[in-house]
Amino acid sequence: MNKKLLFPSLLIALILSGCAELQKMAIESTCSENQAYTTGVNDGRTNQPMNSNYAGICPTNQAEYNQSYASGYKFGLEQYSKKVDINIDNSNGHSGKDYSQWGCIKNPFSANGQVCGYDCIKNNFGDIYCGKNKYDTCIKNNFGDIKCGEHCRIAPYSNNIVCEKEAYSKDSSKPN
Repeated sequence: MNKKLLFPSLLIALILSGCAELQKMAIESTCSENQAYTTGVNDGRTNQPMNSNYAGICPTNQAEYNQSYASGYKFGLEQYSKKVDINIDNSNGHSGKDYSQWGCIKNPFSANGQVCGYDCIKNNFGDIYCGKNKYDTCIKNNFGDIKCGEHCRIAPYSNNIVCEKEAYSKDSSKPN
């Protein structure tokens, strides 16, 4: 084989394999009912335009994924329309743009195979903690303790987690 043709042929093969891998990753991260619903919730909550063809890249089950996205979008939009932010100086509150994201983490021990909520964190033992609403954050201290709620922070010097109001989603683990 001609050496002048070998390098461009190898380069083209590498580029094509990279594109195929990117497409595979996009399909895997898009084409599931859970991911479609979660993306819909986040798009609705942030008042993004609804993507009527969310599952356009999915090779199968496009109608089901589009329906899951639409259901999540409707739920997220309801959350957006309920948003009230009356914090005059914004020193301790949310600006209206930095709300926690809704998400689900697979958990074979939960009733429906997953735990959903806001700002979810999984600890070293497999317990999943999620906030109850979009204002909640979940934080983990140096000891591995996790708490979720409004205005959570790690107290200086003690490494204790302090929240103004603890709140957990219905499927979430809760501290003892």
